[in-house]
Amino acid sequence: MVIFVAALFALFRLCGALFANHRYWFTTWWVARAAALLFLVGLVMKLAFWVAAGH
Repeated sequence: MVIFVAALFALFRLCGALFANHRYWFTTWWVARAAALLFLVGLVMKLAFWVAAGH
């Protein structure tokens, strides 16, 4: 439950950074793309391990 609330607050802060703070728009998108890339790599690795285990 605590992780969910923290993630929700992080989402609200991200929305504020993306839509209200035009000064740091480029940096925010750069960090968001880097985080999305890391998430995608982790997801692909998890899927590869799952397939390799024979599921």
